[in-house]
Amino acid sequence: MSRGLGKMQRMLLGLIREFGEPMTFDQMRLAMGLTDKLEAWPSLKRSMHRALRSMVGGELIVLGDGGRADPYRYFFHPVTLYLMKDQALQEAFDADPGAGGRPQGHHEASEGTRQDVFRH
Repeated sequence: MSRGLGKMQRMLLGLIREFGEPMTFDQMRLAMGLTDKLEAWPSLKRSMHRALRSMVGGELIVLGDGGRADPYRYFFHPVTLYLMKDQALQEAFDADPGAGGRPQGHHEASEGTRQDVFRH
């Protein structure tokens, strides 16, 4: 039985809120002060991905196509933004070029094929 968000999840949500706009995985990594050393700690990278994956569809949405030109960007779900009543975050969401389309969740498929939105 879940007891709410874990430490990593709360930290990632705090990073996104502080950053004030959709963040890529690399931006989160750099904001945490992790550089290339992350490759030495694969368990930390895996924990970050698991924390993000568990929040997509609930607290977060994924924007972008996942390629080099348009990497996945994580941001608060529109309902979460509404409940937070933070106008600056709402404006950042509206200004994002990928926010106009349908946000992706980890259970959604695209163009008839299953898409894994957490591979980087």
